Amino acid sequence: MSVIICFLIAFKINVDSIPNQLSQKASENTDVNRPNILLLIADDLGYGDCSAYPNHEPDAKTPNIEKLAQRSVLFTQGYVTSPICSPSRLGILTGRYHQRWGTHTYTNANLPNDETTLAEYLKSKGYKTALFGKSHVGQAEGIMEREFPRRHGYEYFVGRTGGMIDFLTHTFEDQAKYPKPLNVFWGFGPWYFNDSVKEVEGYTTDILTDEATQFIQDNKKAPFFLTMGYTEVHAWTHQIPDTALVRLGINKIENWDPKKEKALEWVVRDGLGQYMENGRTRLLWHLSQLDSSVGKIINTLEEEKLMDNTIIVFISDNGATDRTAGKNTPLSGGKYLLEEGGLRVPFMIGFPSKLQSGSVYNKAVSSMDIFPTIMGLCNDITEFTSSHFDGKNLVPFLNGEDTAVPHETLYWTGLSLSGSIPKFEDMESTEAKSYHSVGGDDSGWAIRDNDYKLRYFGRTKELKLFNLKNDIEESNDLSKSLPETVKRLKNKYYKWHNTDMHLPTLN
Repeated sequence: MSVIICFLIAFKINVDSIPNQLSQKASENTDVNRPNILLLIADDLGYGDCSAYPNHEPDAKTPNIEKLAQRSVLFTQGYVTSPICSPSRLGILTGRYHQRWGTHTYTNANLPNDETTLAEYLKSKGYKTALFGKSHVGQAEGIMEREFPRRHGYEYFVGRTGGMIDFLTHTFEDQAKYPKPLNVFWGFGPWYFNDSVKEVEGYTTDILTDEATQFIQDNKKAPFFLTMGYTEVHAWTHQIPDTALVRLGINKIENWDPKKEKALEWVVRDGLGQYMENGRTRLLWHLSQLDSSVGKIINTLEEEKLMDNTIIVFISDNGATDRTAGKNTPLSGGKYLLEEGGLRVPFMIGFPSKLQSGSVYNKAVSSMDIFPTIMGLCNDITEFTSSHFDGKNLVPFLNGEDTAVPHETLYWTGLSLSGSIPKFEDMESTEAKSYHSVGGDDSGWAIRDNDYKLRYFGRTKELKLFNLKNDIEESNDLSKSLPETVKRLKNKYYKWHNTDMHLPTLN
């Protein structure tokens, strides 16, 4: 995830743990004493598809991510701030609830000028900052907009700003085949290279990995903050190079042809993993590409003798979705939804000189903790007070200095707070399949308070209560037997929403 570099004196790191050539130059350039930060953000990676976790799906194998877990603290109850990408990434980058500025879904995501991102902060401290891959912290339609990566702290950017990056087609001609706005929204066409748009050739994850390894080699003597915004294992998982299709023994699925059929008809038949031929096989191939990229980046750090001085964070932006045949085993729900499968994700932080390698932390933590934890590892909470963040510096909790729970309470809003359930005359129709592939109700809110979680379904106005300590699958509704707990958590959520976040009042 992130490689953090701070002053050795501030870190109190043993100089012997740093490569000799760096320690010899410490008097000439204090930057060499500061740890690097690597932030690895997977896209739609489910809890059950990461083999670093014991209850993963048997067919999900991520050996390089497992290797990363062996030098990290692995979080079994690591939450993101939203079950969908744009808001979730805002929570990661700011360490704050994005609801503070009214963002709860990708369609209204934005980054206010007065919010400081992790990239901006580290750049101000002399870090070389780069983002390779998917940005998607709002609807950045121009290079001067706040949501564009180079306007919020990234000096180098290669990738796209939207929610998807096509895996194989990266030319202007490719993009011109499709009508607006889908030609951009669906990720077809050229990429940004800093502020310029250029065509590229090759497989997306390979291109991004090459950019990352080159960046590490070019900046090995300077502190750097590298963010990998993977598009794996997001759609379009049907896209696999021909040589890999032959090895897998499966057929090629062509991209949507607007001259032959409507977009939604193609999406349901071929674009969504739950309906496409060999959907799970395709998802697992993409999972292997994600894992391979992580391995190549780790190998580069090892070859350059930077591992000991690099803080690495790995996280998924939200849970998996049936739309790409992903799994969140043993959790219920998935992407778009406020069940555990949409919110609880693979998450680990590693920095062996400060945190115990190979340890497991079982209390609830949040993606908002990444920013203040990085600052805590650097002993560098100077510009911000702890009250600035909604996240917590996890260092004292992970080292046993603080035995309390980092977050007694966490809050979430759905993609909308209310709405009607669409009715379909034909449940096998394209429209019905597309809607129900989301998994169910995409509205309402949720609150976790210690072990209890209250879920409000905005469309049905139903409330359900679960004890996550005993019921990780959220299968036993306790709302009827514990009405006072329901009332207490509901009032607590209303206070957070109406007063703390200053959002439109809920009744």
